[in-house]
Amino acid sequence: MTKSVICEKELLWKSHIGILKEDAKEALSDAKEFEIRMEQDNATQKKVVMKQADLSLRPLEDELQALTDRLEKIQAQLYAVLSGPSVDQTAVAELTSKVEVLL
Repeated sequence: MTKSVICEKELLWKSHIGILKEDAKEALSDAKEFEIRMEQDNATQKKVVMKQADLSLRPLEDELQALTDRLEKIQAQLYAVLSGPSVDQTAVAELTSKVEVLL
């Protein structure tokens, strides 16, 4: 092989390597863009799922609050009855122990 043929082949290889480097840079850039889009999509999906979960839990939270309010009202009424002056303390003790068993 002559020196000029070798030089031509070197130039051709360098050209191919340059093209491959550019392709690799472009592929890496595309991969980074894809990763960013995937992270954004995941964040959006997470927000949607959390919102749906909040909406599905809301009725349960409302029911729990209503039950808590009702229990507090009943406790206040029970305390008012049991703290009256004419209440038999033995009956109060028995009632308290039955209520504790139920709870």
